[in-house]
Amino acid sequence: MADTGTDTYELRPIGFVRSELHSRGEAPRQAFEGAPPARVEVLPEYRDLLDGIADGDEVLVLTWLHQSDRSARHTTRAAISACRSPACSRPAHPTGRTRSACIG
Repeated sequence: MADTGTDTYELRPIGFVRSELHSRGEAPRQAFEGAPPARVEVLPEYRDLLDGIADGDEVLVLTWLHQSDRSARHTTRAAISACRSPACSRPAHPTGRTRSACIG
C-alpha cells in the first residue's frame, strides 16, 4: 500500500438516500425481502455533476451506512463479501453499494 502521508480521510456526502424507513430495525436484510422504494437526493452544489445522466441510465450508488453495527472488528477475508447471516462476525465497515436506474 502506498504511503499517503496521513492516517485520516475526510468523506463528504453528495446526497442522501430517502425512504419511508427510519431505523435499522425496520430495514430488511435484502431488497427482495420487501424493502420499500427509495430515492437519492443529490445536494444542490453537486447536481451539475449529474450532467449526461439520463432517465433509465444505470448508476452505482455507494452509501455510508451511518446506523450500521460497528461492534465486530475482525473477520476472515471471505466473510467480508459472502456472509449475510446475523450470526456471522462481519467487519465493521459501514459501506453499501447498489445498482439503480435513474428516474426523473
